[in-house]
Amino acid sequence: MNKVKEFFKKKRAILYAALALLLVAAISAGFGISAKYRKDISIPGKLIIDAGLASDIYIKEPLAERKADGSYLLKTEGEPVDSNSFIVMPGVELPRDPFVKIEGKTVIPAYLYVEIVKSGNIDFTVDESKWTKLEGKTGENGGDIYAYNEVLTNQNSNDRIYILSDKKVTVAEGEAKLDFYPYMLKQTDGSTPASAFNKDYVGKGTTGTYTPAKQNAAEVVHENDGTVDVKPGNEDYPVYVRATVVVNWKMADGVVYAKKVVEGVDYRFNTDGKWFCCDSDGFYYYTDPVAEGETASDLVKLFSAIGEAPEGCTLSVTVVTQTIQAAGGAVTTEWGCTVNSDGTISKN
Repeated sequence: MNKVKEFFKKKRAILYAALALLLVAAISAGFGISAKYRKDISIPGKLIIDAGLASDIYIKEPLAERKADGSYLLKTEGEPVDSNSFIVMPGVELPRDPFVKIEGKTVIPAYLYVEIVKSGNIDFTVDESKWTKLEGKTGENGGDIYAYNEVLTNQNSNDRIYILSDKKVTVAEGEAKLDFYPYMLKQTDGSTPASAFNKDYVGKGTTGTYTPAKQNAAEVVHENDGTVDVKPGNEDYPVYVRATVVVNWKMADGVVYAKKVVEGVDYRFNTDGKWFCCDSDGFYYYTDPVAEGETASDLVKLFSAIGEAPEGCTLSVTVVTQTIQAAGGAVTTEWGCTVNSDGTISKN
């Protein structure tokens, strides 16, 4: 009789242990667990509970490779990178195509977010067909939060979810930076992407830094025959050139004489056919891009004084030049010029 009682006592103990194990498994798998990474929880009996949302989540982007003309090209066939750095002229469009990558996504429904942190004067467009900005929400790094428009399931595992709509950014003057960070949080009953968001589960992001290119002043070259050429500085890429020609009466001591000088009345000069004057801003533009070591010739040629000079005065000609990177569209955004199909520029 004692042996029978002992047998049933052992059976009850095994049954209680099994029930306890199942209860722990149910609690671990079903209630209140929100984790960035999958957590393999070992319980006696070698039962493994998948308590997370995914094995990894991060943001990468294609490598941006600088070309000989100073523009950048995304290497879509190569390995994606964690960061890109750019040396740019103001207003140049630069390629960026960051994406969120999710590995080992589990069946647990989840919300996906991206935090975008920018500094400096930089413009970009988030793909609104995929992402919605959460007003009033900021991330761990102080950036704006965008929620992905779909709830993630295990069908999203290994997907690339892209962020920008046109795969480019534009940087104005000065240094700039644009970073992206991913978040993923569990969907619960009655929750929304806005109500569920918190800063606890940020993944590894990608960063882009933008450093302005050095703009060397173009050299104004006076030839012996009275012509004036413009030679760009030591940029290692083609540039467009514009210049202003300022003519004044100057007295012997170098002081500008307070009388307006009128072209066609007091002086005249010609320019080479590749230069044109824009009436709206007074600049002379050289139509062709100028490569390193080349010259924009004959901005001024055959200059001559034709009017009567004020007593003690002579004509003074000052040329002020500017250059801008030919590639990337900066000449349009910064100078308002049109780039024609043959690479020349024009402006009304």
